[in-house]
Amino acid sequence: MRLALALAFTLLLVACAEPRAACLRRANAELRALDAAVAETELALARSYRVAPGSTVTAGLAICAEDSPLTLCLSGERPISERRTAIDPAEERARLRALMARRPAVAAEAERASAACPAA
Repeated sequence: MRLALALAFTLLLVACAEPRAACLRRANAELRALDAAVAETELALARSYRVAPGSTVTAGLAICAEDSPLTLCLSGERPISERRTAIDPAEERARLRALMARRPAVAAEAERASAACPAA
């Protein structure tokens, strides 16, 4: 069972390491990042806020059963939370226009880089 699992994992890694696929991923990385920024900005405009990651620290006592029958344990967790951050709609619209104006040049560069990738 472990051998079959290891073999499947190895085949998956080999498939991901195909030169053309890796070249295409690199060629389109900036375009993907730009599209993600556009989507994030459009979503922020639609919601009227951005979501920023944050964390809260909680601490407490718990009764733990380890080697001894009854042990007190300290617990410190850092759950990931989200904070709403206010946006300036005019600034976000300007950012979106700038991103959209940049997209054709980035798409053309991605197309040129993709064409230079080795054939399958």
